[in-house]
Amino acid sequence: MLLNFTSFLSKFNTELQFFYRQEKAFSRKRHLPIEDLIGTLVYRYISKNSSGSKLLSASYFKQKNNNFLAKKGLSRSSFSEARSKLSWEAFAYLLNEVPKVKTIKWKGHHLRAVDGTKITLPRSKEVIKEFPAQNNFLGEAHYPQARLVAASDVVTGQITKAMVCNKYLSEQACLKDLLKSFESGDISLLDRGFMGRKLWFEFKEHKQYFLAHMKATGRGVLRGFNPKERDALIDIIHPDTGEVMVIRIIKCRQTKKGKNIYLITNLINKKKYKRKDLAELYLQRQVVEESFKQLKQGLKLELTLRVKKLNNVLQEIYAAVLAQTLVSVIKHSVLMGKGKVISFAGATYALSCYFTDLLITAKNKNTMDEILEIISHHYHFKQTNRSYPRFSRQAENKWVAARRKTKENNMLTP
Repeated sequence: MLLNFTSFLSKFNTELQFFYRQEKAFSRKRHLPIEDLIGTLVYRYISKNSSGSKLLSASYFKQKNNNFLAKKGLSRSSFSEARSKLSWEAFAYLLNEVPKVKTIKWKGHHLRAVDGTKITLPRSKEVIKEFPAQNNFLGEAHYPQARLVAASDVVTGQITKAMVCNKYLSEQACLKDLLKSFESGDISLLDRGFMGRKLWFEFKEHKQYFLAHMKATGRGVLRGFNPKERDALIDIIHPDTGEVMVIRIIKCRQTKKGKNIYLITNLINKKKYKRKDLAELYLQRQVVEESFKQLKQGLKLELTLRVKKLNNVLQEIYAAVLAQTLVSVIKHSVLMGKGKVISFAGATYALSCYFTDLLITAKNKNTMDEILEIISHHYHFKQTNRSYPRFSRQAENKWVAARRKTKENNMLTP
């Protein structure tokens, strides 16, 4: 499915021309065509390479067996000039066009989890103008932050849609724009930050469904809400148009703290969508949090983000999201045995070793077998008395490593 990245880009060669910032850009044959420019930026996060453009390009072209550029590398000015000709919107466009992994639907609905997170950006005049710094009790923060609102597939963890905005645009406003790209009948799992009658009516307008954690105390509680009822239907009114909509409030128990939580949804058919099934379904909203963790910790987004220009900053963010999507596709496209799962770190390492073979040439027929061999070292078996697999192991710090070495030395000494 992803064995030829060049042909994948060639399908959208005409569309990508609309994102050129200069006329006749990438028309001449140079060392860095558009497919290598996009591949280099995505390869930065897959390989976790935080080096400069010269070492990064040298590492990228070394995998492409380009000995000339592998030894020399691209200069900083050449790489900056090439990326300045391409708008960041090209990466956002490619993110929407990445093939989706076929997954099993839940009662005929496609599931996605939606949430937002903050990304710390480098400080520059151009970035501060678009992303103003946050204010706190100590004053203005030094580094600005951007808000990333993403929609992740519940089954694969693949980020299918993403939107970057500043502090003046709320997560609800971003979700309203993302709803236009969702299909009718899809179910979105939301957090408490997406409470609002206008947003719920947007789902009704697009013929989509939502399942969200409802606020049960304090300001903003719905009128007619009774915390003692386990499964109730309530009519809500649009604040502007006066339109009436029926919603459903479900009472369930939180497992860790033992407190009652309330879920709100527009899936009002109680026979088809049982209360227990919806409560178990909402637990899968944690997938989007794992996607953000993969972006920040797995792919080192904030540590690698050092550029100062606004266009380059957005290019890096969407390139990291595109890298997370490609890793998730590779992770779930390979058929694994029962009781085994592939860790995100294992899939990232395998993709970094065969990035150009997998995405550029696909000349080697044994590439997938070699990737399976590498991933096999990152299998994690399901442990006994656990309903979930262990995805990763906590890194060993220097103090734990020193104690371990001391114990090993003591065991070896007579």
